[in-house]
Amino acid sequence: MLSGILLSSGNGNRVSSNECSTNMNFGIHVTGFAKSFIIEGNTCNTNGGAASPNYYGRGIELSSAAGPGAVSDHTIRNNTCRFNYNYGGPLDNGSEGVGIGLDDGVLRCSVYGNRVSNNEGNGIQLYGGGAPGRIPDTGGHTIASNVLDSNCTRAVLNRRSGGTAASPFYAHIQLAYIYASPTLITTNIFAGPTRGGVHVDSTSSNVVVLNTMYWGTPAPVAGLPAAEVLQEA
Repeated sequence: MLSGILLSSGNGNRVSSNECSTNMNFGIHVTGFAKSFIIEGNTCNTNGGAASPNYYGRGIELSSAAGPGAVSDHTIRNNTCRFNYNYGGPLDNGSEGVGIGLDDGVLRCSVYGNRVSNNEGNGIQLYGGGAPGRIPDTGGHTIASNVLDSNCTRAVLNRRSGGTAASPFYAHIQLAYIYASPTLITTNIFAGPTRGGVHVDSTSSNVVVLNTMYWGTPAPVAGLPAAEVLQEA
């Protein structure tokens, strides 16, 4: 199957206690016009595949491609997302194989209590869509009390053609184009050999990172990549 569960509309739905593993694209995919879901207690492992460059490989994926605020106000809690495969995506830039993705301008989500480990890409990835003029707000998220262990195991450039160079997607939690409403990242545990804990890139703002435990993963100190700098409002 391309996705274990696909939801493209609704308000206040609950998606709980499902096994959504070994799909070619996503374990759980929320898109279209969908608000205020609770996504909890699901297992979304080993999604993604090599049959097509358009197979993205993500455990839980929320996408607001339908427009600003189309997918918003969701709670994602107590899920397990592991071993998702970083092969697909048209850019082949190492950005897939994600445990939990908030994509294309998803707004005001709460992500907590999840176990996100051994994914070939980022553990949790937030991407605001890359269009600030069209999308006025991509923030308002709370990412808290998640355990992230040994992610970015194959975050490499040009993998499909045999590339091995490390991609910029090196951190347990990665943010790009996340701005406007404040986003809080707190009380997460970063474990394993992943190169960084949080990457807040220069396109993001109004992001606060605090009260984090680094257990094996390097803490943000001098000598680490410049992106491993915590930005505060």
